[in-house]
Amino acid sequence: MSDFPSSWIEVELGNIFSLHYGKSLPEYARSGDGFPVYGSNGIIGHHNSTLTSEQALIIGRKGSVGEIHFSSMPCSPIDTTYYIDQFYGMPPRYWFYQLKNLRLAELNKATAIPGLNREDAYHQKIYLAPLKEQRRIANKLDNLFARLDECRVRLKRVPLILDLFRQSVLNAAMSGNLTKDWRKEYSDTRKNISKLLARIEEERKQGCHGKYQEPILPNKPISKNVPQSWALMTLDQLSTLITSGSRGWAKYYSNSGAYFIRAQNINSDRLILDDVAYVNPPTGSEGERTKVQEDDLLITITGANVTKAALVDCDLSEAYINQHIGMARLVPSICQKFVHFWIISPSYGRAQLKENIHGGKPGLNLTNLKEMLIALPSVEEQEEIVRRLESLLNYADRLETNYQNAIRKVERVASSLLKTAFRGELVEQNPSDESSSALLERIQVEKMSKPKSAFNNKRPKMTKSPKVTKEYVKEIIGQLPQEIFSFDELREQMPGEYNVLKDVLFDLLDDSESDIMQIFDQELEAIRFTRRSK
Repeated sequence: MSDFPSSWIEVELGNIFSLHYGKSLPEYARSGDGFPVYGSNGIIGHHNSTLTSEQALIIGRKGSVGEIHFSSMPCSPIDTTYYIDQFYGMPPRYWFYQLKNLRLAELNKATAIPGLNREDAYHQKIYLAPLKEQRRIANKLDNLFARLDECRVRLKRVPLILDLFRQSVLNAAMSGNLTKDWRKEYSDTRKNISKLLARIEEERKQGCHGKYQEPILPNKPISKNVPQSWALMTLDQLSTLITSGSRGWAKYYSNSGAYFIRAQNINSDRLILDDVAYVNPPTGSEGERTKVQEDDLLITITGANVTKAALVDCDLSEAYINQHIGMARLVPSICQKFVHFWIISPSYGRAQLKENIHGGKPGLNLTNLKEMLIALPSVEEQEEIVRRLESLLNYADRLETNYQNAIRKVERVASSLLKTAFRGELVEQNPSDESSSALLERIQVEKMSKPKSAFNNKRPKMTKSPKVTKEYVKEIIGQLPQEIFSFDELREQMPGEYNVLKDVLFDLLDDSESDIMQIFDQELEAIRFTRRSK
């Protein structure tokens, strides 16, 4: 027994629609204004002329495979997409939802560049509802999805709010405002600081193992105010070792062994080893110099995520850092977590590091790390700051978890609505509606007999030229002087109509033994073609 209304009939998608190939329109060729230009992931620009004449559905063919977009106006789908612009009197919004429910992304068969085969899409089974019921379903879904979209818009603000909250509490903590009430209860704070500084200097001398050097001293003020009772120090004064990872360790990579920590492992200001590399390092001083210990501070010193920092808060047994990371080993008498929070605070540690970034490729040197100024409270206040900060940041993390759960719930509701709609359970059926069979028959007649619109008549008629065959196209491709070519470059070398050549070319690409393949030009953001062999 069917789970669908008896008034619906099962058909293949190809019995209803034709998926047309989009046309190459590189960014440099677009006017920049006018009508939307669609790629597989949505609007990517604008152009003053269009490929479609009215409303259209755009389906991701390469890249974001199976993504469905609706254009309420004429548009230009590019050659990473298919498009539908003939709906035979049916509501395009209904078919927007119907195609989303088909989950065409699951048909992807490509390996290097994801791709959707048109024939696979044509064979997808759908249930054709009566025309009036399609309109009722589309209207109902529009209303329901408008509410879901409103939820999405509101939820999208949450990460920004949480990010601002985290930055604010970090700045409040490092300015001393977070513990202002706490300091009022302690009158001997300055005395405790004096004892701490003496202990730090002694520990630093002992930790240098006979290689003690005078620390770099603070030589400029911190831009933001801090309590007068706090001591102004440099990271060098608080460390027994500041170094960076080794270059040329690629030859030591392994599938197991010691952890090899890279910049991507500290991108979130936390040490995350989900995507960790392994090394079997060399013996001797070079390996010992870059070996990580618990409570070490790691700071990205080159690359896009420069200034990101993480505290090694567990025993890693054996781990090393690569050349993109700096490491500071702090004296034991201070709170390492406090120093980590200082480094990642936007207006204090991170602001100083960003001021020192230099070079064409963003980077810091070890002197920049050593000279970073840190306002150091007593150990008791350091621990109180860390306690309060962790409580507030954990609260933000819980809110972020709730946000992620809410996002997933919204998407589950959206998926459930589509399934309900296309089982015929969202709106009531009306026996007086024109039957689906009659609708399908009218579509088939219209597909065969309806003349091209005035817009389409401006383009060449789709009549098969005897010369535009697979064999002829292969012959012309073989004669091209360049290995990589665009569709327009191929078209310049042969007569015939645009749409005929396009269909033949993509049919050729679908052949399992084809001599050509598609590639995606990242610079031009466009599909191009290349010969597999001369």
